[in-house]
Amino acid sequence: MGLMITIKAPSEAFMAATYAWHEDEELNKQTGFGTGETAVKAAKLLLNSIFEGRPDSALIAIWDGKEPVGYAVLENIDVRNRSTKIHLTIKPESQNKGVGKQALALVSDYCFEQGLMRLTFSPFSFNKRAVAMAKAVGYKVEARTKMAAWTPNNGFIDLMQMRLVSPERSKLKRYTNGPNSS
Repeated sequence: MGLMITIKAPSEAFMAATYAWHEDEELNKQTGFGTGETAVKAAKLLLNSIFEGRPDSALIAIWDGKEPVGYAVLENIDVRNRSTKIHLTIKPESQNKGVGKQALALVSDYCFEQGLMRLTFSPFSFNKRAVAMAKAVGYKVEARTKMAAWTPNNGFIDLMQMRLVSPERSKLKRYTNGPNSS
């Protein structure tokens, strides 16, 4: 059976699953939280603040059928300029299976349907898989921002600034084979 990726509003049970994913050291390195108990606490604190309604952010649950497989954070939602920054996290055992491509395409579509015009995706420069995935979905590299983020394991690292704008929406590559739920 193929992937059946959908997006939904997060539930309390979904949040519990995300906390468990952040017990994984490699996932925390990929997402910039670092390693150890401090990373787990930082991830939980950030996710809780968004789940509880931080005004300029939103949390979207990503599912494959009945199984939670990841989440997207929409950060710095700017209603006036109709833009947002997307962060995508896929649980370790669902990586390298096409989940990220489908999820990023669905989340991007959702953002455009909500009236946003400019989406930014900024993976760490060392995360070549994330850069390739975003390009495959239709995002373009605008810049490499030097020393843009500090992480406990790598110190300062570069971010790739990638964007997709509404006029390019028709170029958004579809990876879905199931209905989108919100």
